[in-house]
Amino acid sequence: MQPQRQRQREAPHAPGSSYGANQQKRRDEALARQRASRLHRSNVARLLHNSENTVQEQQEATEMSRIEE
Repeated sequence: MQPQRQRQREAPHAPGSSYGANQQKRRDEALARQRASRLHRSNVARLLHNSENTVQEQQEATEMSRIEE
């Protein structure tokens, strides 16, 4: 009787319960959220950088056309 009680203390969640699987699922979902937000931030940064470049290119083009006139 004593060894069985000891075993229950070591593993508070019943064998065959989905506690471990749920915990892993939560961990995976958290990692996916982190990855998505990191990807989103890098995409936003890249888009901002690209838009800055196009604005600069447009300004340079208008300056060149002014010089030509």
